[in-house]
Amino acid sequence: MTGFHPAQRFFLTSAAVVVVIFGMREISSVVLPVLMAGLLALLCVPPQKKLESWGVPSGLAIVLVLSLAMAGLTLLGVMIKVSAEEFTSEIPSYESSLNYYWGELSTFLKKVGISLSDTHIDSDRIISFATASAGKVASGLGNLIFVALTMIFILTEAHGFPAKLREISAGEGTANVSKWKEALDRVQDYVAIKAALSALTGLLVWLMCVILGVDLALTWGVLAFILNFIPNIGSVIAAAPAVVIALLGESALTAIILGASYIAINMVVGNVLEPKLLGRRLGLSALVVFLSMVFWGWLWGTLGMFLSVPLTVVAKILCEHSKDLKWLAVILGPGIQEENQ
Repeated sequence: MTGFHPAQRFFLTSAAVVVVIFGMREISSVVLPVLMAGLLALLCVPPQKKLESWGVPSGLAIVLVLSLAMAGLTLLGVMIKVSAEEFTSEIPSYESSLNYYWGELSTFLKKVGISLSDTHIDSDRIISFATASAGKVASGLGNLIFVALTMIFILTEAHGFPAKLREISAGEGTANVSKWKEALDRVQDYVAIKAALSALTGLLVWLMCVILGVDLALTWGVLAFILNFIPNIGSVIAAAPAVVIALLGESALTAIILGASYIAINMVVGNVLEPKLLGRRLGLSALVVFLSMVFWGWLWGTLGMFLSVPLTVVAKILCEHSKDLKWLAVILGPGIQEENQ
């Protein structure tokens, strides 16, 4: 944007960003499956290269890693379906207990001046909400054929992609190539580590529910695994219904122990293991992580919340290498004091 006053460049760039954002919202049905395929392909590239280094032909390596990825997605879809069916079949049995505690809460709140408009909980509403929520998550896994085909093309083109980037950036220095590699490496590390830690979180939650005798243990384990991908609030959302079911089905003591277990698991996984494994590779402040979840959730719904951190990392790295958007990369970063700690 040479020839423009800095203020004009700022407003023109801001206007272009707004147009792009609303355009992305309109084409979400096309973009989201492609993004999912891209993230899965990033996870598949290391094992593909490993197989090729062992002498496995490139085509066979792609088939093997793709089959493994599709099997994992299918298994996750089956677990979501089974968990949703288990939840919908069991929840009506808790309706009377749930209404009792809801009535007690309404009475207490009324004494302090807060009146609830609805003092009765209908299990059908809960079932409808749970089914709709499970459907939204499962919809992201539903178009497996399109995702698989996109992954095949991405993995096939992976070897020639660096050469294409060098050709595109010819005469512009190595920074323009390195920025793409840096973005892909950061996202690849984040997705792989986050998936492993989410699986560990789900396994530990399931194990605690089994030990405490809490109903729907598989449901709470799957929910903890899925929602752990949502930063900041995912673990809280996952814990709430499990603790409520422990209170209704077992006892207050069981609910307290389960709640404490959730806190302990997320403290160890989220505050000890995740920072140790990821370090400062994301280059995002805690506030930006939260706001990115809100923004991408507004833009693309539930799946946008799951993809919020990888997308923000890529956006930040691209902004770092843009003269007009470098200020935005600084805002998204952790800050000077935070970086030096």
